[in-house]
Amino acid sequence: MNQSPPVAPSALPEPDLSGRRLGDYQLLRRLGRGGMAEVYLAEQLSLRRQVAFKVL
Repeated sequence: MNQSPPVAPSALPEPDLSGRRLGDYQLLRRLGRGGMAEVYLAEQLSLRRQVAFKVL
């Protein structure tokens, strides 16, 4: 059988969550990403303030 080698999870493209709403937060744009997480500029809708939002 010919099987392709397994792909490491870090090699898979990570979806950009910009524009999505998660609870009280609207994700505006991705600021950066690392080994286990991504950080987004987000707006906390209830307080109308911009925050950094980390997604693991």
